Parts: sequence; structure tokens; C-alpha cells
Amino acid sequence: MNKKNAITFFYPSCVVAGTEFLFARLAKELSDQGYDVSIIDYVDGFMANLLKDTDVRLIPYERNITKVNMINIEFETCLIVPLSFLKKVTKEIIPNDKVKVLFWCIQPHNLVWNFRLWNYFKHLTSKQIAGVLSCIYPESKKGISNLLSRLHNLHSLLFMDEPNFSVNKSIFDLPFDSPNYLPIPIHNKSDNNSVRRKIQKDEINVAWLGRISIEKVHALIKIIDDADEYSIMENKKINIHIIGTGESEYMLKEKVPNIKVRLVLLGTMIGRELDKYLLENVDVLFATGTSCLEGAQLKIPSVMVDPSFTPYIREYKYTWLFERENYSLGNYVNEFVDFKGHTFSEIIDILYKNATLGDRCYEYNNNNHSLSSVVEKLKDYINKCSVNLKEIAFDSEYSKIEFVNELSKIFSLCFYQAKGNICSLEILLTHIQREFLKSGYRKIALYASGGHTEKLLKFFHLINGIELCCIIDSNGGNWGKQIEGIEIISLNEAIERGVQAILISSYSFEEQIYKANIQTCNMHNIRLCKLYGYNNSQYVNMIWDEIGF
Repeated sequence: MNKKNAITFFYPSCVVAGTEFLFARLAKELSDQGYDVSIIDYVDGFMANLLKDTDVRLIPYERNITKVNMINIEFETCLIVPLSFLKKVTKEIIPNDKVKVLFWCIQPHNLVWNFRLWNYFKHLTSKQIAGVLSCIYPESKKGISNLLSRLHNLHSLLFMDEPNFSVNKSIFDLPFDSPNYLPIPIHNKSDNNSVRRKIQKDEINVAWLGRISIEKVHALIKIIDDADEYSIMENKKINIHIIGTGESEYMLKEKVPNIKVRLVLLGTMIGRELDKYLLENVDVLFATGTSCLEGAQLKIPSVMVDPSFTPYIREYKYTWLFERENYSLGNYVNEFVDFKGHTFSEIIDILYKNATLGDRCYEYNNNNHSLSSVVEKLKDYINKCSVNLKEIAFDSEYSKIEFVNELSKIFSLCFYQAKGNICSLEILLTHIQREFLKSGYRKIALYASGGHTEKLLKFFHLINGIELCCIIDSNGGNWGKQIEGIEIISLNEAIERGVQAILISSYSFEEQIYKANIQTCNMHNIRLCKLYGYNNSQYVNMIWDEIGF
């Protein structure tokens, strides 16, 4: 690969998660090798902060904008994006023939989760999802199948492991059987001479590492239940160190009064702090995806578990990382025909008897996921990539792909009406306003001035007695602008204007905004309300479907 060619990673995010680490690692490694590397991220995004002291260039991505602000990349580059950005990439980057595009499928449902109604069929098997798409989105499904086939033939489509390929092949009837694999890389801690912790006879320290999201929390609950049963049967003390946070954390707190094992909730840890804690406190690590590699790279015995949107069945078996095949970092539990592996008690028994488990996990990591080998593969794929952004934007199959259509809207309404009285976003917003009014809150504001708010306002019809007086944003560059005639201001100015209640208008940043502002709001007796988190999050699917991102 010619070093004069530039490489650009497109994944704006403020979340601490696997994909953000993945792109940041690759960007830094390629930059260190002398390549001209850029990232498209928020100014205060996770990658931007992680790479701020490197030679990686930041192309700012604006979070709070009143209109679509497309990015114009005027230099020759290869744009690396997750497959989930298949449509987003041409909506937010001006198509031209200077920008080659390399799509990387880094989650089995990476593409299908864009479809409206996703939250209602995500728990199905890939074959069942294929049937749903054939009924509701036949043209889109056919367009995706043909487009992905073309991208594959032109070396512009990669899969991180076998489950990513097999699930998408099943859903979209892909006509090829030999995918291009680019596994997830991990830093080689070559100076790792850690001595394995001696496991205590009567006390075991288990760790969970990863986000506590809806598709992962059931794996963690399965581990807790199995550990609790083992603890009672074997009369051993078990501590479960939970490293990570997420929207499904409340499900863990519900278990605390009913279990013998001790849960240690540690929140988010990264870098040296994480390594130090794992090495000093953990006997065996359980994780999904890239988090499992983090433990293995420290020579900690590491068990790979699989995601699931529904509770695990009792027959589920655990596997050591080194027992996985074709770079697999996990598949959805309902995709398994049968379960091969070990019970929780067998895992612990093996742990006591076999002192080489950590070394075997470490060796597997280096043989399959070393950063240096993955970067060499990526450079080869970039060199072969032959599709540019303009070709994709004007592809006849690409134009067939729609994630929302009239039939999906009808099904959405049927789902909501079956749930009860609050069957639309408009009704929910009216309900929230009435609750505000009942509590004496008349002057309200929305928090966040992005495209989400612009769409939300189309459903917002003020009731008598309520005044929507402003939109609050933390980005000073947006203060003084307007959305639908409503001024964007700071939280401090909103307080001065007498705002009494604030509704957060963001999905991705709702929790972050809430945590950053709840103390200030409480000090000034302002009600800070989550939209997606309203009433125990029971309206998340409805809101997200109607907003229509």
C-alpha cells in the first residue's frame, strides 16, 4: 500500500465501547506507521479524546446542528465504516470519486438493526428475520443482497468473524460463501510477565467486563445465577466484579437481595486502571466480544459468552476463548442448534486443575487478533478496495434500500395500539406535559439541539398552560441559533429565564446528559426528565420508531 494514500475512520461517538476502541487502535497504529490518518468524530468524542495527543487528524462531526451539515472530503482517502452506516455514509458525507469506501461488519446485526420494527423482531433467529424482511421490506432485502454481493466482489466488504457472515448470509440470502475476514485486533502487551493469581480454596473472584446493554445483560444474569448455584452447592464464597455500565443495569440491582454471591459494581474502567484491577483481583473473566480479548491479553483465563435479547436457557454451555473458531467473538444464543462447551461448575473445576489456561488464551489472542497482523490485513484490503462513495450513492440497488416504508408504519401502529392508551409519540408527549402541569411546571425546555430535537418537535403539540421556552445545549457554538423558531441557549441562561422542567431529547446521549446536569437541576428545583427512560423505558421502541432515524 502506498503511504501517500490517506485513511479515514468514520464512527462519531461519545460512548466507551468496543467499536470506538477498535477504530482508535487501528487509527493510531496506522498513523504510527507513517500513514495519513483521519477520524470523523465529535470534538469531545471518545476517539477524539483518546487520540488528541497523536498525529491522527480530527475531522469534526457536529452533534448539535439545526440542518444536515454534510462533510466534504476533498482529498483521496479510503473511508472505513461499520456496515451499519450503509445508508448514513452517503447522507452525511458528500459523495465523490476521491473517497473509496470499505464496509466492515463488526456485529452480526450490524445492518439489520436499521430497519423500523427492529426492536420487535430482534429476538428472532436469522431465518425468521429473513422471513420478516421478505414480507415487509422485499425490495430493500433484495437491494441489500445484490449490493453486498457487488461490494464483496470489489473487495469492499469485510466481516470480523464467522457469526457476522453466517447471520447476514442467512438474513439477506447472500450468494457467496468465502467472505473476507478482518478480525478484531488487540494490543500485544509484549511486556506481560504477570504471575497468575493463586486461587483461594474457599473463595473465587469472577469478573464481567463489558457494557450492560439489553443484548448482554442476560449473559451476565446467567453467570450470576450459575455462580450463585455453585456457591451454595460447593459452599464457596464467590465475588463477581462487574466492570461496565449500561441501560440494563437495573436488572442486576433487582437480583441483589436474592443471591448469595457478592456483586461488586465498579462502573467503567479503561487502560492501565483496568489492567491493574484485573491482574490484582480476578481469577477468571467472562465477557462477550472484544472485552474477552482484553482479559486474555493479560493471561487471565477468559471465557467467551454469547449475546441474547432473551433470557438464557439452562442448557447453555460456556467456552474458553481458545475453543472458538473462525475468529468468533460470539453469536446470538438462538442461532445455536446445540451447545458445546462446559457448565459453570466444570469451568471452575478446570480453573483449579489447569494452570495453563491464561497462557492458552494469550497465545490464541496473539495468533488470531494481534494488532500487527490485523493491520497488515487491513492495508491489503485497502489496497484492493475499488468502490468509491459516488458509485455507491448512484448504484441502482442502493436506491432500493429503505429502512422505513408504509407497511412498516402500519405494523408499528398495530404494535403500539396493542400496548394500551399511549400508542404514539404525540400522545406520550402530551402525557408528559400533563404530568409537568400537574406538578406545577409550566415553563419547559428541551435538552439537545441535534436532528433528534428537530424531528421530535414535529410531534410536540403544546397543551394549555405549558410554554416551551427554549432548547438547551452544552455546545456554545449553537447558542443563539434556532430550531423551528425556538432559541438555543445554555443551561445557566435557561435557569435565569425560569425554566421549571427539562425533557432530554437524545437517545445516544440521554444518560450522559442526565448525569452531567441532574445535580445542577436539583439545586434549582428543576425537573430533569428522560424521554427514552420515561416510565421505566417502556416506550423506547415506540419513540425510536416514530423519530425514524
